[in-house]
Amino acid sequence: WMHRPGLMLYGISPFDDDDSSNLLPALRWRASIVARKQVPAESRVSYAGTWIAPRPTDLAVIGVGYADGYSRLLSNRGEVLIAGRRAPVVGRVCMDLMMVDVTDLISAGLQDRCALGQAVTLLGEDGADAISAKEIARATQTIPYEVLTGISSDISRCFSGR
Repeated sequence: WMHRPGLMLYGISPFDDDDSSNLLPALRWRASIVARKQVPAESRVSYAGTWIAPRPTDLAVIGVGYADGYSRLLSNRGEVLIAGRRAPVVGRVCMDLMMVDVTDLISAGLQDRCALGQAVTLLGEDGADAISAKEIARATQTIPYEVLTGISSDISRCFSGR
Protein backbone atom coordinates (compact mmCIF):
# COMPACT_ATOMS: atom_id res chain seq x y z
CA TRP A 1 0.00 0.00 0.00
CA MET A 2 1.04 3.54 -0.70
CA HIS A 3 0.00 6.29 1.69
CA ARG A 4 -0.14 10.03 1.17
CA PRO A 5 0.43 11.74 4.51
CA GLY A 6 -1.19 15.09 3.50
CA LEU A 7 -3.12 16.45 6.47
CA MET A 8 -1.45 14.03 8.86
CA LEU A 9 1.78 16.04 8.51
CA TYR A 10 -0.13 18.84 10.22
CA GLY A 11 -1.47 16.47 12.88
CA ILE A 12 -4.96 16.31 11.38
CA SER A 13 -6.83 13.13 10.54
CA PRO A 14 -7.97 13.06 6.91
CA PHE A 15 -11.11 11.13 7.87
CA ASP A 16 -14.25 13.16 8.60
CA ASP A 17 -15.47 10.85 11.33
CA ASP A 18 -12.11 10.32 13.04
CA ASP A 19 -11.42 12.74 15.88
CA SER A 20 -9.89 10.02 18.04
CA SER A 21 -6.55 9.74 16.28
CA ASN A 22 -3.33 10.04 18.20
CA LEU A 23 -1.98 12.72 15.88
CA LEU A 24 -0.51 15.80 17.52
CA PRO A 25 -1.29 19.19 15.97
CA ALA A 26 1.82 20.58 14.34
CA LEU A 27 0.60 24.09 13.59
CA ARG A 28 -0.54 27.10 15.55
CA TRP A 29 -1.25 30.40 13.78
CA ARG A 30 -1.14 33.50 15.90
CA ALA A 31 -1.35 37.23 15.29
CA SER A 32 -1.06 40.26 17.54
CA ILE A 33 -3.46 42.87 18.82
CA VAL A 34 -2.42 46.07 17.03
CA ALA A 35 -5.10 48.47 18.35
CA ARG A 36 -7.94 48.68 20.84
CA LYS A 37 -11.13 50.69 20.57
CA GLN A 38 -14.30 51.14 22.58
CA VAL A 39 -17.45 51.74 20.58
CA PRO A 40 -20.91 52.72 21.84
CA ALA A 41 -23.97 50.53 21.37
CA GLU A 42 -25.34 50.56 17.81
CA SER A 43 -21.95 51.42 16.28
CA ARG A 44 -21.34 49.84 12.90
CA VAL A 45 -18.04 47.99 12.64
CA SER A 46 -15.78 47.44 9.62
CA TYR A 47 -16.56 47.79 5.92
CA ALA A 48 -20.25 48.26 5.09
CA GLY A 49 -21.06 48.19 8.82
CA THR A 50 -22.11 44.55 8.66
CA TRP A 51 -21.89 44.16 12.43
CA ILE A 52 -23.72 46.51 14.80
CA ALA A 53 -22.59 46.61 18.42
CA PRO A 54 -25.48 45.38 20.60
CA ARG A 55 -23.97 47.12 23.65
CA PRO A 56 -20.99 49.31 24.49
CA THR A 57 -18.22 47.12 23.10
CA ASP A 58 -14.48 46.74 23.55
CA LEU A 59 -12.79 45.80 20.28
CA ALA A 60 -9.34 44.43 19.63
CA VAL A 61 -7.95 45.02 16.15
CA ILE A 62 -5.90 42.01 15.05
CA GLY A 63 -3.03 42.36 12.59
CA VAL A 64 -4.16 39.71 10.12
CA GLY A 65 -6.61 39.67 7.24
CA TYR A 66 -7.63 37.93 4.04
CA ALA A 67 -4.35 38.85 2.30
CA ASP A 68 -2.67 36.69 4.96
CA GLY A 69 -5.03 33.78 4.34
CA TYR A 70 -7.63 34.40 7.05
CA SER A 71 -10.80 33.85 5.07
CA ARG A 72 -13.23 36.70 4.49
CA LEU A 73 -15.94 34.08 4.93
CA LEU A 74 -15.16 34.21 8.66
CA SER A 75 -16.52 37.78 8.78
CA ASN A 76 -19.10 37.98 11.61
CA ARG A 77 -18.82 34.24 12.25
CA GLY A 78 -15.24 33.28 13.06
CA GLU A 79 -13.71 33.03 16.50
CA VAL A 80 -10.22 33.47 17.90
CA LEU A 81 -8.69 32.40 21.18
CA ILE A 82 -7.34 34.87 23.70
CA ALA A 83 -5.99 33.43 26.94
CA GLY A 84 -7.70 30.15 26.05
CA ARG A 85 -11.13 31.77 25.70
CA ARG A 86 -13.13 32.35 22.54
CA ALA A 87 -13.82 35.82 21.22
CA PRO A 88 -15.95 36.47 18.12
CA VAL A 89 -14.74 38.08 14.92
CA VAL A 90 -17.01 41.07 14.29
CA GLY A 91 -17.46 42.99 11.06
CA ARG A 92 -15.84 42.13 7.78
CA VAL A 93 -12.37 40.64 7.73
CA CYS A 94 -10.28 43.28 5.95
CA MET A 95 -7.20 42.84 3.79
CA ASP A 96 -4.72 43.24 6.64
CA LEU A 97 -6.85 43.56 9.79
CA MET A 98 -9.89 42.20 11.56
CA MET A 99 -11.86 43.14 14.65
CA VAL A 100 -12.67 40.94 17.62
CA ASP A 101 -15.15 41.63 20.44
CA VAL A 102 -13.22 41.34 23.73
CA THR A 103 -15.91 42.85 25.98
CA ASP A 104 -16.59 39.60 27.83
CA LEU A 105 -12.88 38.89 28.29
CA ILE A 106 -12.32 42.30 29.83
CA SER A 107 -15.36 41.81 32.08
CA ALA A 108 -13.76 38.53 33.21
CA GLY A 109 -10.63 40.39 34.31
CA LEU A 110 -8.47 39.50 31.30
CA GLN A 111 -7.79 43.07 30.16
CA ASP A 112 -4.02 42.50 30.30
CA ARG A 113 -4.40 39.66 27.77
CA CYS A 114 -6.32 42.04 25.48
CA ALA A 115 -3.57 44.68 25.47
CA LEU A 116 -1.56 45.89 22.48
CA GLY A 117 0.97 43.34 21.32
CA GLN A 118 -0.74 40.37 22.96
CA ALA A 119 -1.00 37.18 20.91
CA VAL A 120 -4.31 35.93 19.57
CA THR A 121 -4.66 32.33 18.36
CA LEU A 122 -6.34 32.01 14.97
CA LEU A 123 -5.70 28.30 14.50
CA GLY A 124 -4.41 25.77 16.99
CA GLU A 125 -4.32 25.29 20.74
CA ASP A 126 -4.51 27.99 23.39
CA GLY A 127 -5.03 26.80 26.93
CA ALA A 128 -7.67 24.10 27.16
CA ASP A 129 -9.37 25.09 23.89
CA ALA A 130 -8.37 24.87 20.25
CA ILE A 131 -9.58 26.07 16.88
CA SER A 132 -8.94 23.36 14.31
CA ALA A 133 -8.52 23.54 10.55
CA LYS A 134 -11.60 21.30 10.35
CA GLU A 135 -13.64 23.82 12.38
CA ILE A 136 -12.57 26.68 10.12
CA ALA A 137 -13.23 24.55 7.03
CA ARG A 138 -16.77 23.81 8.23
CA ALA A 139 -17.41 27.52 8.86
CA THR A 140 -16.15 28.47 5.41
CA GLN A 141 -17.62 25.48 3.57
CA THR A 142 -14.30 24.17 2.34
CA ILE A 143 -11.76 21.52 3.31
CA PRO A 144 -8.93 21.63 5.88
CA TYR A 145 -6.34 21.44 3.08
CA GLU A 146 -7.52 24.80 1.75
CA VAL A 147 -7.40 26.38 5.21
CA LEU A 148 -3.82 25.22 5.77
CA THR A 149 -2.45 25.93 2.31
CA GLY A 150 -4.21 29.30 2.21
CA ILE A 151 -1.95 30.78 4.89
CA SER A 152 0.20 33.28 3.03
CA SER A 153 3.88 32.55 2.50
CA ASP A 154 4.45 36.11 3.77
CA ILE A 155 3.47 34.98 7.28
CA SER A 156 6.62 34.35 9.30
CA ARG A 157 7.14 30.80 10.50
CA CYS A 158 8.63 29.79 13.82
CA PHE A 159 9.58 26.16 14.33
CA SER A 160 9.95 24.63 17.76
CA GLY A 161 9.74 21.22 19.39
CA ARG A 162 7.28 20.21 22.05
